[in-house]
Amino acid sequence: MGKSGAPQNIVSDYTKVGYVKNDSTIRMEQMRSAFDVKYTITKTYVVIDGSTIPYTTQGTGVTFGSWTEPHGKDVITMNLRTESGAKSIVDSVMTQN
Repeated sequence: MGKSGAPQNIVSDYTKVGYVKNDSTIRMEQMRSAFDVKYTITKTYVVIDGSTIPYTTQGTGVTFGSWTEPHGKDVITMNLRTESGAKSIVDSVMTQN
């Protein structure tokens, strides 16, 4: 940031909030727009809209691991966490589909 001015983009540009809508769909919000994406679950991964997210279970709890995704010449490390107000956040924005 040697030059003065705002950064071109920030990490929050990639933030998505979502909730499980049914057994194959997650309702998501990104940058104030809501949309549906498909998901599947294997014994070690949750695959959401092409992102493969590792997880482990202990008793009734789930722990998600981080994963990486390419972005142009860069690689972004992603995280998944729980958000108690996710449904109300997603349902409060304009629907894309």
